[in-house]
Amino acid sequence: ESGREFVANGQYDGTSFIEILPEGKIKVLGFLPAVVPAAARSLWKEVRRYKNYIVVGSELEGHGVQIFDLTKLLDIELKAGGKPVRFGKADLTGWFNDLPIGSSHNV
Repeated sequence: ESGREFVANGQYDGTSFIEILPEGKIKVLGFLPAVVPAAARSLWKEVRRYKNYIVVGSELEGHGVQIFDLTKLLDIELKAGGKPVRFGKADLTGWFNDLPIGSSHNV
């Protein structure tokens, strides 16, 4: 609805939130770290969008499934050279770790 475009990029140690600017440039707005430390056996995060939310899963034991409300990105206005916002567990809309070993292959 805002006309702004965002990308959620799953990484080894978490998920980065990037805005695609009208002129084609990108700006990193924030970072959501994985709930547990990264490990060599799980090098990525699985990210899916549903409406205004992203769902992040990982095969990393204990990671569970993170749910993040993308509308939180609408309030971020970084000044030139500003550091991206570091989100935490308290910023999640939901976190589910009830899976047998707290991991998922796909979401």
